[in-house]
Amino acid sequence: MISEYKDIDTDTDVVIVDALNSTLENMGVETRTNSKVANLLMENNKISGVEVETNGKKYKVNAKAVVMATGGFGANAEMIKQYNPKLEGFGTTNNPAITGEGAILVNRDGKRFINELETRDVVSKAELEQKGGSAFLIFDQETRNNLSTINWYVSKGLTKEADSIVELGKIIGVDFKELEKTVGKYNEFVKNGKDLEFGKKGLPRVILQNPFYAIEVSPAIHHTMGGVRINDNALILNKNRNLLIFYKFK
Repeated sequence: MISEYKDIDTDTDVVIVDALNSTLENMGVETRTNSKVANLLMENNKISGVEVETNGKKYKVNAKAVVMATGGFGANAEMIKQYNPKLEGFGTTNNPAITGEGAILVNRDGKRFINELETRDVVSKAELEQKGGSAFLIFDQETRNNLSTINWYVSKGLTKEADSIVELGKIIGVDFKELEKTVGKYNEFVKNGKDLEFGKKGLPRVILQNPFYAIEVSPAIHHTMGGVRINDNALILNKNRNLLIFYKFK
């Protein structure tokens, strides 16, 4: 298996990659990291292997079959601008807003403005419509205890914390009196099992256990459709948009 990248940042990806690596090792599959597929080798109009580039040096790997699993281009600013100019300048990190773990989203007025479990595009649009084009994810220590990935945000210095909601509101610069009302109202929704403001279905826990935390969030590039160019029949095309390989199935 040829992989262009070696290091994975997020906790979730580490778990997945570790499991895959263990499986490959048990199967006796050789893995080469920091290696880029520079070209596909062709023989009799069929792919017969790949040309690999590692540290500026190229070599060939012959194979009976090649499985190409390509990623997207979310971290390529030039391609993002080319294919969707509206996203120019956006960051490229997953949006932590949709956790479903007892957190709420508030704006700079200290108020909720959307069902936090809406789809990413809906939440992103709503965040952009708020003052400053961003919002704050508010949660407490109990939520942190039940969601280990939060520790990553804490370790990166992306969170603000305080012993009270009012103090937290002052730290992040929102209407702290309104924020206190918002959290109190949300806690009542949780106790009664019904969100009377936005109809949120998942109300797992109240926000009561200090310290309380806030993470400023804004829309970011989360996913792009990578891969090879294909036609309407999902057959691979070359750079001239001609069929690269044609299989006839009986």
